[in-house]
Amino acid sequence: MYAQHDEWCINPPQRHAVDINQTTPAYLKGTASRANWNEMFVETMRGCPFSCRFCYYNKNCGSVRYLKRETVLQLVQHALDQQYREIFLLDPSCNIRPDFELLLSEIAKINSDQRIKMATELRADMIDEHLAHLLAEAGFYEVEVGLQSIHTDTLQQIWRVQHLERFLRGARAMLTQGI
Repeated sequence: MYAQHDEWCINPPQRHAVDINQTTPAYLKGTASRANWNEMFVETMRGCPFSCRFCYYNKNCGSVRYLKRETVLQLVQHALDQQYREIFLLDPSCNIRPDFELLLSEIAKINSDQRIKMATELRADMIDEHLAHLLAEAGFYEVEVGLQSIHTDTLQQIWRVQHLERFLRGARAMLTQGI
């Protein structure tokens, strides 16, 4: 929505998936200044492959697109250089990235002293002990996980695929790592 000649105009619905790699992130361009903020908020993906009825990521964002790994790593380095204390990856399911394991390993190298605390949202049922260890090495101290329900009929109604035993395994693995 925007104002034009003292009138409010509404943008038309997005019809095409925006290529998030066609523009430089505001932090790297210098248009989002450090100012007094201690947290950096970064969206490294758009869309979601899941079709949960309660969520709009898959409805409003089109197909799943990922910010290039190199750009994510530049943002982590920028956060270190600018002395941010935390980066929150604003992704609905960060761990569905095809390069998730490699990304974690590379973040761990850049953030080896863990000066930057990392946080994100992810699917616990897709985490094992190895990935939990990599999350901790990269500096993740907090993740949001959505156990929407333990009731099969509710999960079916909301179109949520949830594997309770795998969810618990992933949650325990992260807890063991201090996440």
